[in-house]
Amino acid sequence: MQVEGVKKQKYYLFIDECGDHNLARFDPGFPVFTLCGILVSRQNLKALNKAFEDLKMEIFGTREVIIHSVDIRKWRGPFSVLADEVLRVKFFEGIEKNIKQEWSLCDC
Repeated sequence: MQVEGVKKQKYYLFIDECGDHNLARFDPGFPVFTLCGILVSRQNLKALNKAFEDLKMEIFGTREVIIHSVDIRKWRGPFSVLADEVLRVKFFEGIEKNIKQEWSLCDC
């Protein structure tokens, strides 16, 4: 159904999982499974992308870092810089700020 006078918009839905979906035998060290998504309109996709690229430049000095939860948790690879509490706080505050912007809807 389309409401008269309201222009249709296209949206992108990015979904990712973390943890183990096997409820019978799970890792007691990380007994978690989560599925999260972020919904962003086509018109705001560039702004969201730029916000994350800027955050990566600020924290890692490059835009080439792929944000991967297991690497973040274990401070692996480029995320080893998160051992520095100041950078770690800045990184997580930046992630939170980016997904709470008006251009996106995030739900888990």
